[in-house]
Amino acid sequence: DRILCLMGDNIYPIESVKECLKYPYSILAQEVEDPEEFGVLSINNGRVKEITEKSEKLISNLANTGLYVLPNDIFPILTTLKENPKRKELELTDALNILINKLAKKRVAVQYVKAEKNSCIFVSRSLDLLYASMKLAQKPPKNKRFIKG
Repeated sequence: DRILCLMGDNIYPIESVKECLKYPYSILAQEVEDPEEFGVLSINNGRVKEITEKSEKLISNLANTGLYVLPNDIFPILTTLKENPKRKELELTDALNILINKLAKKRVAVQYVKAEKNSCIFVSRSLDLLYASMKLAQKPPKNKRFIKG
């Protein structure tokens, strides 16, 4: 069994979600110009090797978008997480790296899927919310029916 996990503060294009679901396990990434602001993926032959959270050293410009197709095996790993002493929070990326390593030992890959540049909208700050609202307002609705009243 597998799950689709999406971060609630990001907006994803449906095409990218569908592409991720084509693989047993996958992580969606997007090229960014400010990788130090994101967790970034280390890739080898199209497969995710590791996720590094907000590194000062340039590892890659492939930002972790927070969209994952994962096995249910992630849940027991989540219960073992310890608080990150530097950031004072539990890090999902710690659990993901443990999972990636466990799957690699079984020769099972977590596929990297690349989103079209600027197609994912990251909403981390209030200004991001304004940007997301403006970007979404530019798209015509596909459903022509509207709620009245």
